[in-house]
Amino acid sequence: MNKKLFSLLLATLLFYTTVFASRNTVIISTLSNNVVCDPSTEFTIYGPNIWSARWQTAFDTTQTPGQIFEYTAGIVVTQSDSVLYYRRLSSDYSDTSNWYKVRYMPKPIVTNLTSYSMCNGANTQLTLTANTPCTFGFLPVTTINGTTGASAGTGAQINQVLNNSSSNSTGGIVYRITATAIDGGCVSIAKDITYTVLPKPQITNIVTQNVCSDALLSIPLTASVPSNFSWTNQSMGSGITGAKDSSGTNMLIKLFNASNTTNGNAVYMVEAISSVGSCKSNPVNFTITVKALPTISSFAGDTICSGLVNEQVYFQNSIYSNIVWTTVQSQGLVGAQSGTGFVMRQSLINNSTTTYGFVNYLIKLTTVSGSCISDSLPLKLYVAPTPKIIGPSNKLICNGSNTNLIPITDYPGFFIWTLGAKTGNISGATTMLQSKTGIFQTLTNSGTTTGSQEYLVKHVLADAQCGSEPKSITISVSPNSNILSLNDTLFNTCSGMPFSDSIQSNPQASFYWNPVQNNQINGAIADSGVVLKQTLFLQNRNSAIQEFMLWPYIGNEGCSANPISIKVNVFALPQASFSYDLINDTFNFLPTDTTLTNYSWNFGDSSFSNKKTPIHQYTKAGKYLVNLKAYNANGCLNDSTIEIVYAPVGLNELMLNNQTKLYPNPASDFVTLNINNTGNDFIIINVYNVVGALIKSEQLNKSNQKINVEDLSNGVYVIEIKNKESTESKKLIIQR
Repeated sequence: MNKKLFSLLLATLLFYTTVFASRNTVIISTLSNNVVCDPSTEFTIYGPNIWSARWQTAFDTTQTPGQIFEYTAGIVVTQSDSVLYYRRLSSDYSDTSNWYKVRYMPKPIVTNLTSYSMCNGANTQLTLTANTPCTFGFLPVTTINGTTGASAGTGAQINQVLNNSSSNSTGGIVYRITATAIDGGCVSIAKDITYTVLPKPQITNIVTQNVCSDALLSIPLTASVPSNFSWTNQSMGSGITGAKDSSGTNMLIKLFNASNTTNGNAVYMVEAISSVGSCKSNPVNFTITVKALPTISSFAGDTICSGLVNEQVYFQNSIYSNIVWTTVQSQGLVGAQSGTGFVMRQSLINNSTTTYGFVNYLIKLTTVSGSCISDSLPLKLYVAPTPKIIGPSNKLICNGSNTNLIPITDYPGFFIWTLGAKTGNISGATTMLQSKTGIFQTLTNSGTTTGSQEYLVKHVLADAQCGSEPKSITISVSPNSNILSLNDTLFNTCSGMPFSDSIQSNPQASFYWNPVQNNQINGAIADSGVVLKQTLFLQNRNSAIQEFMLWPYIGNEGCSANPISIKVNVFALPQASFSYDLINDTFNFLPTDTTLTNYSWNFGDSSFSNKKTPIHQYTKAGKYLVNLKAYNANGCLNDSTIEIVYAPVGLNELMLNNQTKLYPNPASDFVTLNINNTGNDFIIINVYNVVGALIKSEQLNKSNQKINVEDLSNGVYVIEIKNKESTESKKLIIQR
């Protein structure tokens, strides 16, 4: 059989097999679009030239034909996407009018989840989705536990409010969803979506509460389903504090009522939030009544006065009853007793004038309703001593002065006073009924004789306002003071030298004084007495005057007269420095200032001189302290001291002439030592000035015995020559 005939028979067989297939789709329309929605569908196209039918798949009729199935009556669809199938009835490839077209479109699939949950009374707010653009239809097919609010409809969203009538059981709705593809119109397989409607919890145990002020209220919260709770304060009555917002399963609240007489309210709003789904209940408001507690007006540490009935210690608010106080300890008092009532009236007496007494009570208060109890509240009362003013009885002050009166007492405290009798022309005294530390009033006597003002002073304890018996204190006020005259108003002193001189006045008085500022003098200080004591320092001048203002106090009253000026003339100290030179074992001393009045020399060897420029010879070598005391014309003394070293070099030169020679002498630049030294190679040379200070030191040997003296200034020096066996001294004069 040839190949062409075999193909024809095979095509015929396939044609009839396809026609009678159980899922065969027969398309008989011509020149029209056809859609197949089911997958794996076999379909057959009948046409006028069935034996010449040729198939190809393409996505575009203008593209070059792809796979060709010649003489095939039908094909099986297995594609998963839209595919175009063509059957050409003509051998003309470009003539598409004779083409049959079949398009495969897969059925859409609803892609939503199969189950959702929501709280009772909420909106489903479900957006329907599919794997291809579609239109949707939905239909409630099952109602769970009487849930209402569901209805059929179309559209891309299900917006329906579902209500579960139960407060403790789960309800729900089952929706059946179908999707129709916009492109091709294929319909999805129906999908059921279950919406679970959770019950709204219902709070089951909130009722009005009563609680005592500052007591802890504990309310275990319950609801129709397992829940957590939140509570929020909505309002508080006057004087109620402590409200806080919180959450949990046990409501702990501690409120305080500031009133002692009136109950107050606090309103809370409570919501339950279910453990599953976090569904909220309807909010519930409830009221907490905060009962007032009894208090006492005086707490531990309060102080009352001795002998007074302590009516200030009372229990506030007569709506409370069953109040009992018990004395547990008393010290230094009489009159403390146990008792009952609303006001504690006891006269507690402290017989001491210096020591506080006290009594300890225990107070038990129970409200009328019996629900609020204050058990064993401590109350400690101190009873002040009865203070006493010891003195003074009178005081004398000067006209226009302040009383400056702090009464002497046996216990610290304050004072109040009224005015008593008055003599003379005294003014400035006033009554004081507020506690003060003392009487500080300026009293004036406009008369010519001493007058007086009586004060009736009461000692008041600072912490209890308890008062002593009034004490009479009389303040006498002298008239104006007489004017003084001073015998001396000008004094002399030397700079830096302690100065003291008695201030003579008529009549005799004591003084206090202040210096008038003077930039030329330092050291002036304020002081008091009858002797002016100062150490004044002159600043870079020969003399200057320091002025003092003196205020005298006259007589027994100590009343001040008008201030008086005195002056102190401060003179500079003399220049006491000096110099000297040594010539042939003789010292010539010369003071720096040769214009002074007097000179006093002490040569340090028990020898003295009053000459201006003395000369002196020492009998033996050594160090001597030479002191000069110099006096100027103002009688001011200054001194200075210089330590000198005397070495009788003339004698040494005679004794050692055969050993060491020094030349030239006088010298200007170098000197040579001719040293007869056979024992040592090295010799130490020390050069001293006339005051014994070491100027330079050198080490010489036999080959070099020359010394450089260019660094020495003109003058007389002592050269010390030391070796292991001996020491010599030579006088050297430097002269240029």
